Parts: sequence; structure tokens; C-alpha cells
Amino acid sequence: MLINAKKIITLPVYTKSGQFLGEVTDIEIDSDGQMVINYFVGSAGVIKKLFVVDSLVVHRSQIVSISNEKIIVEDNVAKKIEETLIDKQIGMETSETVVTSNSFTQK
Repeated sequence: MLINAKKIITLPVYTKSGQFLGEVTDIEIDSDGQMVINYFVGSAGVIKKLFVVDSLVVHRSQIVSISNEKIIVEDNVAKKIEETLIDKQIGMETSETVVTSNSFTQK
């Protein structure tokens, strides 16, 4: 099946279990191999709800299927998003600055 690049850019992305992740906003092409390497999924669905990352990079090996209507990815893509967000949240909590009346300290 052939799909126009303009059509891919706007395709919604779902996990195998049906969780909406967002829409493809860009693609990365390997000019030597003439194939799509990564799909960039924009802030929507799970990504927008958790709001810590602007986009998700989905490698072609994580794609289950592509049709004219949608892209289906492995369920572990959503799990990796959650793990990344938890790591970032923990990092933000441990690096916040506490200001007191006379001094400040780094946690």
C-alpha cells in the first residue's frame, strides 16, 4: 500500500489496545535506505494529558500497522511514555529549590 506523506503527517496514532496517543506531526527518513525511520507523534491523547513531553518519537520497529485511517503501535509505547514522565517528574521533585527567609538550598 502506498500512502502520501501529507496523509501520514495527520494520521492518528493508537496502541494495539486502543489508547489514543496523538497524531503524526513529522517523519524522519533515511535517505540512504529510502525509508521512514521515526514517526513524531504530537501532543494529544496520553501525551497531552500528562503534559511533560511535547512529542513522542516512535521508531518504525514499534509500528504494528499503517492504514489510510490510522497507525497502530505496540502497547509498550504508551508504557514507555509513562515511565519517561515518571522519571522526569521525580527529577523535577529532587532538583527543586527551597527558599527560606535568609538563604536557599538545593534539594
